[in-house]
Amino acid sequence: MMIKTQSYFLRFFLCVFILSFHKAITAEDGQLLQQAQQAFQRGAFQQAIESWETAQHQTDLTAEQQVNILISSAIAYQALGNYQVARTILHDQALPLAKQLDTQDSQLLIHSHLSDILLAQQRPQEAETYLSDDIIELARKNNNPLILAHILNNRGNVRSILQIYAERHDHVHKFYAKAVQDYAEAAQLAQRDGDKLLQISALNNQLQAHLRVNQKLASLLLSIEFGKSRLKKLIKKVKAETSGKIITTLNTLETLIHQLPTDYDQAFQLLGLGQQAWRFYEYFADETYFNLAYELVFEARQLAAQNQDNALRAQANGLLGKIYAHQHRYQEAQQLTQQAIFLSQDKPEQLFRWESQLGNIFQTQVETQTQKLIYLKKAEKTYQQAFEHLEPIQTELLTRRRNSQELFYQQIRPVYFGFADVLLQQAQQTTSEVEKKRLLKSAIDRIEVLKKGELQEYFQGDCLLPISSGEADLDQLLGQNTALFYPILLENRLELLLRLPGNIFHQETQPVALQTLKGTVHEFRRQMKKGGYAYEDHAEQLYDWLIAPLQVSLNKQGIDTLIIVPDGPLRTVPLTALRNKVTGHFLIQDFAVATIPGFNLTDPRRFSKPQLHVLLNGLSVEVEGFSPLTNAKKEIENLEKIFINKKTLLNEQFTLDTFQQALHSQPYSIIHIASHGQFKRNPKDTFLLVHGDRLTMDKLENYLNTGEHGEQAELLTLSACQTAVGDERAALGLAGVAIKAGVQSAIASLWSVDDEATSELMTLFYQNLSNNPALSKVKAFQQSQQTLIADEYFEHPKYWAPFLLIGNWL
Repeated sequence: MMIKTQSYFLRFFLCVFILSFHKAITAEDGQLLQQAQQAFQRGAFQQAIESWETAQHQTDLTAEQQVNILISSAIAYQALGNYQVARTILHDQALPLAKQLDTQDSQLLIHSHLSDILLAQQRPQEAETYLSDDIIELARKNNNPLILAHILNNRGNVRSILQIYAERHDHVHKFYAKAVQDYAEAAQLAQRDGDKLLQISALNNQLQAHLRVNQKLASLLLSIEFGKSRLKKLIKKVKAETSGKIITTLNTLETLIHQLPTDYDQAFQLLGLGQQAWRFYEYFADETYFNLAYELVFEARQLAAQNQDNALRAQANGLLGKIYAHQHRYQEAQQLTQQAIFLSQDKPEQLFRWESQLGNIFQTQVETQTQKLIYLKKAEKTYQQAFEHLEPIQTELLTRRRNSQELFYQQIRPVYFGFADVLLQQAQQTTSEVEKKRLLKSAIDRIEVLKKGELQEYFQGDCLLPISSGEADLDQLLGQNTALFYPILLENRLELLLRLPGNIFHQETQPVALQTLKGTVHEFRRQMKKGGYAYEDHAEQLYDWLIAPLQVSLNKQGIDTLIIVPDGPLRTVPLTALRNKVTGHFLIQDFAVATIPGFNLTDPRRFSKPQLHVLLNGLSVEVEGFSPLTNAKKEIENLEKIFINKKTLLNEQFTLDTFQQALHSQPYSIIHIASHGQFKRNPKDTFLLVHGDRLTMDKLENYLNTGEHGEQAELLTLSACQTAVGDERAALGLAGVAIKAGVQSAIASLWSVDDEATSELMTLFYQNLSNNPALSKVKAFQQSQQTLIADEYFEHPKYWAPFLLIGNWL
């Protein structure tokens, strides 16, 4: 488990630091350093930093002692979540000094910890460079088995995270195999040197890698469009390889942990191993894991009580409550979870989990209709408490973890979805229109907060603050003919929520399981990209599930524009291509459609069209192995004819420097980029091609938000980008591109589109915008797509549907 790995690193570095001070120092100096060490040991990291900084200024330290203080200070800063300061201290101060002294141990430790910091910053590829084969070879020659073990354990962590981001199954398996190899060697070295805690840490991480590879390969099977038979064979092979290893490793760990003193360490490790066993049970549904999880957590609970450690008691009670709930022992589960809540009052990062769990227990505990309403009310109350404790700390939680993605989907997302589920169930039951409106509005509010959290986790920042001007302006912005549409994908059903003009809410429920919906969505995407007409059955099925139940309400209100807040797999497909089998119409033929990440994340100001200033950028030549966009030059030339106030950067002129200079020279209303680009699972790997370089999302954000004029661009068009194949997480990044770039709206595509069709669509869109000042962006885009549908050459949705209008639709 990652938390254990970091905890052990802190202890290990502190031990190295203490040993380095056996050299002669004054009594006064020794007291100051001892105070720092004690503060560090009890978790008072800021106090430790201050003491070390005082020691650096007031004591006569050797260069070697200075290096150790710098390393220790960086570790403390990392523990506080201040990764950039920690990295600067290590890279700019400690590493040059260690090289000057030629101290191999210190250099190796610095490399290892720089890698650890980059991993915590969600930059695994960069983290891997600090633990290259050369560094490993140097560590082997240095003949310090514990340092080598720590480096290998850390490199295993990097590779384990890399397998999560990998998009090809052979790459997933490669990273997994290398991670397991690193962990195994680290564990052997630790065992040889008698370091049980390090051995336990490495073996725990190895277990985590086994679980991750199975989960990752299973998720790839749902999303890939080609090569499924090869992947199925690999999944079968990996399951066969890992099943025996998992049981053996679990048993080895249990034996090792029981050899530890019966204090905090043993209780902590037993509880962690119980959590591991429970995760394997949830995935493999094997009773062996269930029984082991129960035994380990029960024993950890007893030890935590003996040691009077309330934090561990809370976690043990909470996990045991979860196990009992799974056995339908609801009364015991409720009591244990309530004890966990009581013991976690001063730890909000734990408190929200147990409150959410209690809400789930209430929600599940249903025998009669009368009981259902009572328990749903109790569940709403406990979910509300969880929500209130989670929301203030959510950003901090998501920006202080190596794998924030796992934290978000395993702990945070279930709070919002569980809460929304309870509210929606109550809305179905109530006969009061006032109460129904309250419940539906509250459900939408929870989903809105969830959407903000998803993008915060993806982009790893707190820049995604609510933008909309609030409830009072919503009806005015929607107008008379626009509806907000929230499809909410729950495990056992599909909830469809409409927010209509006049503060009207509408709910429909479809008994479609999430896995069934996912399968249909992925097949719809695959068939549409292939061409032909095999996609139609899937397009019609999705229309029947998502749109048909709302048809009467939409028609009654005279709705002609749908603003959709998609979730999960629905982000990976263009809903504009859903097909009404009765009329034969695509959705875009009946409704103008825009996609938004959330209403509170959208800036809904009307498009100011007079005096448009446009920056046109294009790359038509082959770059970095990407095929030339032969029509990009023609596309740019066509757009030049439409706009009066424009600047063009084409091919060799379109570089990072010229693009940045153009943005700083004057404000632009529209920024159009006709170049290859890719949106990946990891936002650090997302980019647009410029001549001789790559424009990352971070650079784009920086360029657009640091201009001298302070004016926000209204539209960013990426006319040749694509998301990773069928990947929900990459599509999440695409949905957030307007927010990340700091523009009101964006146009981008879900997959690579025919070059000629793209040029035609873009020309039509901009002509519609410039020719009709009263036309909204979403209507202009609808008309351009309708024109392509009417063209027999481009009528197939693979040509026009992949393009999404994201963000402000006005």
